[in-house]
Amino acid sequence: VNVFSRLFSAKGEFCSGLSTSDNTWEMPQRVLRFREQLHEQTELARMRKANTSIPSITRTDFNATWMTRPLATPFNRTTDDRTQRVIYLITPTYQRDSQMVDLIRLSQTLQLAALTRHAQLYWIVVEDRDGCSQRVRDVLDASGLFYAHHAIPTPRVGARHKGVEQRNLALGIVQEHVGAEGIVYFCDDDNAYDVDLFTELPYTERVSVFGVGFAGRRIYERCSVDPATGLVQGFVSEWPQRSFAMDMAGFSFSTYMLVKNQPRFSHKMKQYHLE
Repeated sequence: VNVFSRLFSAKGEFCSGLSTSDNTWEMPQRVLRFREQLHEQTELARMRKANTSIPSITRTDFNATWMTRPLATPFNRTTDDRTQRVIYLITPTYQRDSQMVDLIRLSQTLQLAALTRHAQLYWIVVEDRDGCSQRVRDVLDASGLFYAHHAIPTPRVGARHKGVEQRNLALGIVQEHVGAEGIVYFCDDDNAYDVDLFTELPYTERVSVFGVGFAGRRIYERCSVDPATGLVQGFVSEWPQRSFAMDMAGFSFSTYMLVKNQPRFSHKMKQYHLE
């Protein structure tokens, strides 16, 4: 600013509304203050828009081949085509500083899985609030995936766990609104996922279990498999005394099991026993 002030002073060229007192420009300072105020107002307007509730949506305009097998149809990995199975990914989310970063990262992982693993993904995102937010909807629209976007708040009284209402609502969406046979997997937005996982998920006949890194205070948690039978006989976990000592990302189940057993989460469960 001082360099240009001296140059203009030497030529005697001054723009209307400018002052060169003390070798400074008054107009640029006012412009900068105006730009800062405008930016603040724009950011506040964007935040208000992002926090405004919008209607929920459940997309059902997917390819008709998804509906060739009803929801409650058992899957046989030796005779049935696993590539036609729908992978339902349930993601509860809540507003926090890293929410959009986590959702965008997860969205890009799912896009890569759909592209490179030819996975048929249906993403169900349920927000912990009274209504759906525009900023989460923007992430879903940009993903190019089929999705459902809903919202339900966690009760202020009596809630012992996070994500109970959101996961239960998502399970109901799978049963009541989509109806295609496939696999259900709880895909939290604060985790990182290897795309190879989406190659393994379609093999699920009833229930599958997976290793999870950095779960609890361990480097990993996993199941212990009997080499003779191939069945799960225990868990390598920080708290092995639990009936099912695994992380929420450590298992998947078929829609056949969903219809047969009608699983739902409850706040009555003890801490670390929600799975």
